[in-house]
Amino acid sequence: MEFKNRGIKLGTLLVEKGIISQEDLDRALELQEKRGIRLGQALTESGVVTADDIGWALADQYDVPYVHLKVANLDPEAVLLIPEDYARRYSVIPIIRSGNELAIAIDDPTKSSVLDDVREMTGLQLNVSLSLHEEIEGTLNEFYGLNSPFHELTIPEFHFHHAGIDELEAAA
Repeated sequence: MEFKNRGIKLGTLLVEKGIISQEDLDRALELQEKRGIRLGQALTESGVVTADDIGWALADQYDVPYVHLKVANLDPEAVLLIPEDYARRYSVIPIIRSGNELAIAIDDPTKSSVLDDVREMTGLQLNVSLSLHEEIEGTLNEFYGLNSPFHELTIPEFHFHHAGIDELEAAA
């Protein structure tokens, strides 16, 4: 499953939907070139759009749903299907599992290698949604945080056996 741009540029989409003007786009393109940043960042830093506007537009551009994440809406067992460090590194989070399907949110649906990894890790078919990087990061922080109701699920339980002298001598 690969997600590709539907052939509509982000700036054009925002202008066509009436979210920004052509002048706003031209100024943001200049800022983008001058600073070497993404167009969405240039637009948000200029105060022309919100990060949410950019998220919605990117989801529309790649024809995937746009989701707002809440820890209360996550299936804890689904979240734990992907190691925390991987989820953080690649800005991806499972939302819910249903049968052989896993709904995930990712900050960039064109990360095909990440989608392939998640599919391989879980053995499940993916239903992909887009969410903002900051929102995924915040949700992961909340899910794995000390005050999380899921905290006990996320820390593996270790049992240590302290060998006595007789056991150590017998093993030698």
